[in-house]
Amino acid sequence: MLVHVVRLRAEGLKRSRDEVLADEPARGVLLLNRPPCSTNYRNRLYAGLLGPDGRWLLPVLEPATVHRISARGMLIRGTERIQLERSKEVLFAQAWWCRPVSE
Repeated sequence: MLVHVVRLRAEGLKRSRDEVLADEPARGVLLLNRPPCSTNYRNRLYAGLLGPDGRWLLPVLEPATVHRISARGMLIRGTERIQLERSKEVLFAQAWWCRPVSE
């Protein structure tokens, strides 16, 4: 599904309403899927936003939870993993507001 995504958090902290409204949304294909072939994580979802070149536009949310679906869009919450160096990464809480793109 083609969507516009606005990130509601920055480094795990809630962004102000003004910041969120002023932000340019990322546009891509929303994927909600389960990790492949893993019985330990069979009930988990991951959410990703793919660009036209097949690359992730935003850090993948894993695990992801769909918290709300309405006529105006969908709220997805999860944890994003940010790679700092080759062997170092940090985890941050993140939430996406996803709005379908009507073409």
